[in-house]
Amino acid sequence: MYLRKSHQLVVGLIVFAVVSSVLTGGVVRAEYPEKPITLIVPWPPGGASDVTPRSLLKTMSEELKQPVVIVNRPGAAGVVGTLEMERAAPDGYTIGTYSYSQTLTNFTAPNPPSLANVVPVAKVMYSPATLTVNASFPAKTLAEFISYAKANPGKVRSSNSGKGASAHIFGEAFDRMTGIKQTHVPFNGYAPAITAVAGGHIEATCIPVGDVHPMVKAGKMRILAVAMQERHYLYPNVPTMKELGVNLDTGNWVGFIAPKGVPEAIVAKLDRAIEKALKSPEVVSAWKEMGNVTTYLNHKDFAKWLVPHAAETRALVEAMGLLAAPKK
Repeated sequence: MYLRKSHQLVVGLIVFAVVSSVLTGGVVRAEYPEKPITLIVPWPPGGASDVTPRSLLKTMSEELKQPVVIVNRPGAAGVVGTLEMERAAPDGYTIGTYSYSQTLTNFTAPNPPSLANVVPVAKVMYSPATLTVNASFPAKTLAEFISYAKANPGKVRSSNSGKGASAHIFGEAFDRMTGIKQTHVPFNGYAPAITAVAGGHIEATCIPVGDVHPMVKAGKMRILAVAMQERHYLYPNVPTMKELGVNLDTGNWVGFIAPKGVPEAIVAKLDRAIEKALKSPEVVSAWKEMGNVTTYLNHKDFAKWLVPHAAETRALVEAMGLLAAPKK
């Protein structure tokens, strides 16, 4: 009788322990996040990859019931901050932004970050590349710019966000398609690269619409053409490159990522907060003024989209002779 009761007691304790474990695990998951979330932006303040997520923070923080705080970690065309995000604990409390530039550095930087080390969370926006010049630049049209550059090989300087990053690739592709040769000057992100053109220190850039728009609106820069299928809604009088015989349709995009190993339930919760933020009237209005095109993909669709996109990006980089060999 005593042994039977002891056996029943042991079984009961085991059942209690299992149930308690399940319930406790459920509570922990339900409570995420229990503290502020750090969002690493691998660019300096002011560019689209900084301003875009910053505009989502209020609604995201409200939805997650914890502050989402941006930390800027610029350097090496986005490599420094992306590597820091990759190495963070996979607990959902450190996430990052991801862009076309960071996809490029998978192939243009020695020992770069890797898509294999991250989990896609959501893709949020797209902004087409441009050919934009300082307001005092003599060329007033794309044809005049090409003629000027051909007559002055290497004299026209084009600013970008880092060697091998998006605006550098846009500029190199534009050179190849038009038969010109610009001198490509790297900066630590879009914001300083744009400031250099606006200030007259650099002649041109291929940085996207959303980033150059404030300086164009201020009269310090001029967009000569946009690299997209249709004219941009902010600049209906500016022709597309295709209209002018340059078959370039490209631009920058921005998304969110997390370190590999973050549980799917946490990724999904972050994704839902981002989706809700994108639908808020404040963000819709701000993005329309900024020139951003919303291209939301949830975490599953973003992961699927990145596979062929990365393959196409690698092929482009290799075709341009910019594929980097890893350091030994």
